[in-house]
Amino acid sequence: MQPTESDFDLLANRLADGLESDEVQLHELGASVFTTAKLIELKGRFQERLDQFDFWQGRLMKAAMWSPAFLLAGAVLIWFRVPRIGWLLLTMFPTLLIITLAGVFLVAQHFGGRRNLECYLEDIETELKGRQKVVTSSKKKF
Repeated sequence: MQPTESDFDLLANRLADGLESDEVQLHELGASVFTTAKLIELKGRFQERLDQFDFWQGRLMKAAMWSPAFLLAGAVLIWFRVPRIGWLLLTMFPTLLIITLAGVFLVAQHFGGRRNLECYLEDIETELKGRQKVVTSSKKKF
């Protein structure tokens, strides 16, 4: 069956959405169309992306957790009659909070959907386990 023009349009739209061609194939066709070496490479790449996502999201969330400390420090300094530094710290509170929350959003957008990556990893692992069972069962026959 020849692919229709709508199939090509759908593929072009998926590529325009930022998915790599391997991700499109994995999403559309499943893990069984790839060679074992390619599956191992994809597994490593997706795992690395998940690790980077966790690292940056954790860093940004820790920075966001410190923003109330600036609010408290600014209020205390104003109370102790040091208004210039106090106002500086008070203005750092919303600025840091906005920057870190925007960073979390941008990290999530840059690395793609975490759920999709986890699903891809799960599909790859089940396919690799299935292939390993086939190889071990064929070795037992000989």
